[in-house]
Amino acid sequence: MANHKHRRWEYRLVRFPHEDTAGGLENLNGAGYDGWEAVGVVPRDLGESWVILKRESFAEDEEPERQVGFGR
Repeated sequence: MANHKHRRWEYRLVRFPHEDTAGGLENLNGAGYDGWEAVGVVPRDLGESWVILKRESFAEDEEPERQVGFGR
């Protein structure tokens, strides 16, 4: 049987205010450069939404097999 590593993920939320689309996009782009990917949206209320982000988590002695996120 092949030995497959179990993938681990980190998650975080980014606030996306409806009145400040440019600021929300700036937050998402910044997270993307750090390897975060948008995976969902939670409409919080009429004033903002939260964007759910994830990225693969690696142990300190591991190297990623491939680069993930917007910054590829």
